[in-house]
Order: sequence, then C-alpha cells, then structure tokens
Amino acid sequence: MKSIDGDRSFGPDGFTSFFSTYAWEIIGDLACRAAQDFFISGKLLTQASSSLGCIEIGRQMHCLSVKCGFSYELFVGSNLADIYSKCGEIYDSCKVFQEMPYKDEVSWTSMIDGYAKNGDSEEALLACKEMLGEGVAIDHYVLCSTLHACGAVRAHNFGKCLQSFVVKLGFEKETVVGNALTDMYSKVGDMDSAFRVFGNDSGCMNIVSYTSLVDGYVEADQIENALNIFLELRRLAVEPNEFTFSSLIKACVNQTALEQGTQL
Repeated sequence: MKSIDGDRSFGPDGFTSFFSTYAWEIIGDLACRAAQDFFISGKLLTQASSSLGCIEIGRQMHCLSVKCGFSYELFVGSNLADIYSKCGEIYDSCKVFQEMPYKDEVSWTSMIDGYAKNGDSEEALLACKEMLGEGVAIDHYVLCSTLHACGAVRAHNFGKCLQSFVVKLGFEKETVVGNALTDMYSKVGDMDSAFRVFGNDSGCMNIVSYTSLVDGYVEADQIENALNIFLELRRLAVEPNEFTFSSLIKACVNQTALEQGTQL
C-alpha cells in the first residue's frame, strides 16, 4: 500500500498515524455539515423556541454555527434571531439580526414580531419603517405584528398608513388582518374606524374581533354599544371567551357606577 504522497509504504502504523492526524478534522467537518442541515431544516427552531428553558440549547448551537463558519447564512441567522426572540432574549436576537449581511422578509418579520411580543413596540415600528425603506416585500404576518405594536403605543397615524397597505395588497378579507386592524383602532380609541373595518366583512370576523370591539367601546365609555355587540355575537351563536366576559364585567361596573352617580 502506498502513502498519500506516494513515496512511502502506508502500513498499519502509517494508517493509525493518518487517522490520529485527520480523524477529528473529518468528524468536525461532518458535524458542522449536520449542524448546518439541522439549522436550515428548522428542527432547532422548533425545539429551542418551545420553552424558555431551551435557550441554552440555542446558545450552544449559535456558538457551533460561528465555529463552523455559517452563522451569517440567511436561514441560519433567521432561525437564530427567531429562537432568541421567542425565548425573550430580544437583545441577542437583535444582535444576530444586525450582524446578518443580507435580510429577507422572513428575517425582518421574525425581528418585528419579536419586538412586538416582547413589549418593545416602538422598536417594532422602527424596524417596520426600516424594512419598508429598504423595499422589502411585506406580508400579512408583518402587518399583523406591526398593527399590534401600533395599538400598544397608540400610533394612530402609522396604523392608518398600514391599513392602506392592507387594501393595496388585498389582505382586507383576511380574518387575522381584520382582527389586527379592529384591535388597533379599538386600542387607539378610534371606534368609528374599528367598526367600519368590522362591518366591511363581519362574516369573516371571529370572537377576537368581537372582543376587541367590546373592549374598545368599554374603554371609550360607550357601554350601550359594547352591550349591543355582545348581543349581536350571541345572536350569531359566536361563543364568547374569558376576555369578552372580562370586558363585559367592566362595562357593567361602569354602568352601575354611572346609575348610582345619577341617583346621588
């Protein structure tokens, strides 16, 4: 048997030496390829984002991706950013996102949704504006996340701008988008717009949109309208949830206080 360079015999001792020298390099290369496939397939995302306790798995895989040299690949970076944001580690998510050389609509959506769900609504709006400024295509996932952020910080004007995108892109018949718009307008106190969105296609609305309207009317002290919406959903056999009843209880308390004040 000849050696690798062809000028010495390559017997058992030589093979052992060769294996000792290159085995870990080969194994390491295979491990990196397997890890890369693991990231891209989304298996890590599913496992690491299932609970906050899995964040350490995400950190370890992040380190592995850096060592193997594919941490800057689009799918890997997007998955890492999503893992961190779903585990509440928004700083680490933002750091991964900012280090990505290229960002697509998936990575932008993950970042905006992460900001919104972790209570950093202002950053979610800024990220959405930056995404639009860079000409990245937006979908209904981005719109829903950003509309929720608008409601949280009462960004009425920005929310109205997003509604124009909803119409332009043909998402006005999407139930989740209609719910998000109704909820946004209810939270900023624009109940006329909330009801118009709801009334455009009430057949596509569900208990989420009904509850948003009830809660919005209660917050605006329009108790009669809130009760009317509740009666309507009961007439249509829409099952109320705990949030609906919570808003209704608040409405009843407010109405009772008003009646007592009038009597006094």
